[in-house]
Amino acid sequence: MLRLLLCLLVTVAGCTTRPPEPVRPGPPRLAAFGDAVRQNASGPGRADGPSPCDGRLAWVSDRGPETRILCVAEGERKRPQELTAAGTRVADPAWSPDGNSIACAVLEDGVFQIYVLTPDGKTRRRLTSGREGSRHPSWSPNGRRIAIEVQGASGSAVWIVEPDSSDLTFVSEGICPAWSPDGMRLAFQQGAPGTICTIRPDGSGLMRLTSGRDARQPSWSPDSRWIVFAQYNADRADDLWAVSNDGSRTVRITWDPAPEWSPSWAKDGRVFFVADRNGEQAIWAVSASNPEILK
Repeated sequence: MLRLLLCLLVTVAGCTTRPPEPVRPGPPRLAAFGDAVRQNASGPGRADGPSPCDGRLAWVSDRGPETRILCVAEGERKRPQELTAAGTRVADPAWSPDGNSIACAVLEDGVFQIYVLTPDGKTRRRLTSGREGSRHPSWSPNGRRIAIEVQGASGSAVWIVEPDSSDLTFVSEGICPAWSPDGMRLAFQQGAPGTICTIRPDGSGLMRLTSGRDARQPSWSPDSRWIVFAQYNADRADDLWAVSNDGSRTVRITWDPAPEWSPSWAKDGRVFFVADRNGEQAIWAVSASNPEILK
């Protein structure tokens, strides 16, 4: 009888014990990147869409009904410079290779159009028009062409626009294009869940680099050997990863439980991104702590 009672007690205790919480895997002993550092750039509203260029950082400040593109030199504590006027909604700033222009998407009549701004914000020129919206500009290394996402009624596609003539050339179905620094290929996101692909600018040589994960928002490393992307889980941003340009290797870049997205790989090797840590959406950056892993 005593043995039966003990068995019943063990069974009841086992039924009422909560299952253990899933344990987040710890970083490897030799992580490719170190701890993230919050950037000094600050301003009103939530920060998004960072674009670094030679010691300067442009980003979008979201203040509810309007957004603005802000810019500041890294390390400066002064108030960021506002490059777009009040009352507008903008997105996706992208520096030109020479640092003399910023391409971005500006909301007009319910759709986004691609504009090119001067860094002082005093001059802007529209590159696209019509009912179809355009997002995510990415400059070619020589600054003569810009890859964009055109949002049509039947789906979104990657096109190339000539800043001097506004002529458009179709490349592939997909979104969020990113031009490689060597000019040889475009990375972009295709399908749902997202798959990172690359293609030549003439639309040939399509390669799919990721599978089994929801990969979005690609950005190339300065040597064109790696592509950083944001991984999503059930439409929620999770960590940042990088995939080699042939798809043979993947490397985890961040390990924080907070969501992280919109990565941008700078010329100096740092990866800038947006993270929602401690309830505040801000811009962070990580530096390579073990470059051997990326060789």
